[in-house]
Amino acid sequence: MKVGLNLLRYPALERQQRWRRQSRQGVIGLGVGILLATLVLCAMSWHTDALKAETKSIQAQWDERQRRVIARQQRQAQNLQLQKVLGQLDQVQTHQKAWVLLQSELQSVLSQHGLRVQRLQVEAGRLNLQGQALDAKDIGLAAQSLSERWGAPLALQSLEADATKAPAVTFAWQASWSALFDGSGPPQRGQP
Repeated sequence: MKVGLNLLRYPALERQQRWRRQSRQGVIGLGVGILLATLVLCAMSWHTDALKAETKSIQAQWDERQRRVIARQQRQAQNLQLQKVLGQLDQVQTHQKAWVLLQSELQSVLSQHGLRVQRLQVEAGRLNLQGQALDAKDIGLAAQSLSERWGAPLALQSLEADATKAPAVTFAWQASWSALFDGSGPPQRGQP
């Protein structure tokens, strides 16, 4: 086979056309690559913005939950404090009732026997009572009556008579009585 010489298709022209074709394909490939890279960057940017918005929403929800948890803990602490105060107030009220009961019983029994209270002290579960009576036998009767009511014996600590003053006998009683500390009043065993 014979290859003929064609002047329109000489080797330099062929090289030139190949170079132009390759250049066009390179420019087209570069354009398509830039277009694809731009699309990918836009998609990534949109996805990143969506993730940022979702993260912001989740963070806001988390912050709100944390605020609620802190508020609940503060309410619980306040409730606990209020319960402590109410417990203390209940204890004070119980002690006050015990004092009122003690006072009313003392007034009732001592007035029946003609005794007068000069000093009353309750300390560490011990009741100390000092008073005066016109007759020494009334002191014993009143002590027996209170001992029966409370179920706790009243011990006579002192008995003094001063002839220079009015004909009165001074006495001091002591009893073990934890009613003001355990919240109960003096037990009532019987009425004289």
